[in-house]
Amino acid sequence: MLIKNVNCNPTRIGFINILKKKMNAKINLKILNKKKYNEPTANILIKSSKLKPLNCPKNFVPNLIDEFPILFILAAVTKGTSKFSGIGELRNKESDRIKNIEVVLNKIGIKTKSTLSSLKIFGNPNIKIKKVIKVQPKGDHRIAMSFTILGLLLGIKFKIDNFETTNTSFPGFISLIKHLGGKVEIKK
Repeated sequence: MLIKNVNCNPTRIGFINILKKKMNAKINLKILNKKKYNEPTANILIKSSKLKPLNCPKNFVPNLIDEFPILFILAAVTKGTSKFSGIGELRNKESDRIKNIEVVLNKIGIKTKSTLSSLKIFGNPNIKIKKVIKVQPKGDHRIAMSFTILGLLLGIKFKIDNFETTNTSFPGFISLIKHLGGKVEIKK
């Protein structure tokens, strides 16, 4: 998949860097000579990859703080144990993101273990769930979006309360998911 003209400010690509350097993702950035909003842009080429479990170094944490929920989802569908430490700040975001992720992952059979500032996820890409799983994101847009992605990855049906909170950071999220072929239904 090729994604064109993406803002690639070096302080905002921690997610891409950890996927490439620590999880074996096949992602190639081709930096372009043009800028968007006075920031560097790139075309991003992504190829299918067999991801490795992650031992997330503390020095990566500052550049990933907003991307941890989706990184936890990737760890959940990657075979093996992923470890995250130095992430206590996530307990004080829009919600306790560590707890919210754990609650739902445990509901679907993915084991986790946490402390105040760490999380282990025992990934299992073969989870099969027939029932609808309720998600309470507690007003946290990143939790709502992350479990939407997990549902699409594993074919799990999630009922996500207060989903409109995703408009906080990504009003076009559902449109993009549908454009990419994802099946999402919004019920009032």
